[in-house]
Amino acid sequence: LRQGEVHFSCAKVADVAALCSGDKPELRILGVFNTARLPEYPDVPTLGELGYYKKWYGSARALVLPKGTPQEIVDFYVEAFRKTMQDPACIEAHQKAGMSLDFKDNKQLAELIAAQEIFCRDVVSKLYKK
Repeated sequence: LRQGEVHFSCAKVADVAALCSGDKPELRILGVFNTARLPEYPDVPTLGELGYYKKWYGSARALVLPKGTPQEIVDFYVEAFRKTMQDPACIEAHQKAGMSLDFKDNKQLAELIAAQEIFCRDVVSKLYKK
């Protein structure tokens, strides 16, 4: 993008923030994959506001276990991650890196993955045709 080989790109805001600020920004954020505008970029619309997709879309990290893992083991890891992501040091580290935290348990994560599949199938295909 910076070399002019493409006209746009999808990127994590944290990865391009330094290139989008200052007296002479190199890049401009056109829209965010979120349900609300970002406080750091209040003038940048969401994809929903632009008429594309009204839900959050982004990178999610997940701990996975083999199918059939006993529920008490699943519950142990769900609770361990919940506690970790609520830890002030973890929150502070993410804030310093310009990253957000949004804990999802195993059921919520499954719902998110299903929604993102819809996005990839139904929304990306519309963006490509324009």
